[in-house]
Amino acid sequence: MSGPLQGESRRQAVDSIGGTLYQIWQSVLAWVTLAESEVLYLEGAEDFDVVNLDHASAVQVRRTADRISLGSGKIIETIGNFWNLSRANLDRKPASGT
Repeated sequence: MSGPLQGESRRQAVDSIGGTLYQIWQSVLAWVTLAESEVLYLEGAEDFDVVNLDHASAVQVRRTADRISLGSGKIIETIGNFWNLSRANLDRKPASGT
């Protein structure tokens, strides 16, 4: 008899692989839509950063099926990371629309 082995579904990496692929595709989208004056940095301050002489944008990509709110632990951590990044880069303006 052939066919896959029956394992524990909670041990499979399907969700993390899906999240990684989503991040890759978001990075590719950012790359192909860059303005001439912009540079894309992968895994810089965040998952990817778009920077030019006038502004910078740090982007964190997340794919989740979980419900989120401003009180969610991951959201609180993300807001804290944004605050720390902003304080560490006071000489940079955020990109418009972010």
